[in-house]
Amino acid sequence: MVSALPYQTPSAEFWLGTDALGSSVAIRLLIATWETLYTVAAAAAIAAVLGTLVGAALAFSGQSRLRALCETLLGFAYAAPLLLLVLLLVVVYGDRPWVFPSVGILAWGGIALSAATSLERIINSGFVRASRALGATPLAAYLRHGIPHALPTVASATAALSAQLFQLSVLLAFIGVGRSGLGNLICEGYEVYPTVWWTWLPATLVAALILSGSAWLAQRGGRYG
Repeated sequence: MVSALPYQTPSAEFWLGTDALGSSVAIRLLIATWETLYTVAAAAAIAAVLGTLVGAALAFSGQSRLRALCETLLGFAYAAPLLLLVLLLVVVYGDRPWVFPSVGILAWGGIALSAATSLERIINSGFVRASRALGATPLAAYLRHGIPHALPTVASATAALSAQLFQLSVLLAFIGVGRSGLGNLICEGYEVYPTVWWTWLPATLVAALILSGSAWLAQRGGRYG
């Protein structure tokens, strides 16, 4: 970051001005956005994998002990307080890069339910029955017809979860918990609100844009799922 006088207004040299230490707000905004997005993406990816696996187990297990186990895990995932989990991990392990992504281990409930519902609908569809009648094995029929039809639903649920995780990440950074990110930059700007607007307004707009994009992706995925 280029050091300059503190709280310089936006100019040709510093497009978004400088902060209290004279650092470029534009560079800090890029770094904060990247830090927030990659931690949220990591958590969402973990949740998507686990949710899809549990959803598939629910859809294909029938009335068995495996289904009972998956339903128990699903209920636990829905009931897990993610905010308290992150706070506990930060207290125990400190500001580690893996702390927030580990939330994905318990955030997969909605994805699992969406995947199970979609797969159960496909299993009983004419596509699968026709494929089985033509000699395809159950596994081949499910892979050919079930997975492609379930992917949009899983993607929609993952996008919706990403929006929730993004809000959680920004909130935690805003109150000073966990790794720095957009929330931390917004908090710093609010300390000099409203005069030094360039320290908080760009970060707020970027956060709102990302949330709107996640909501749009979730709605679009749900429409085609």
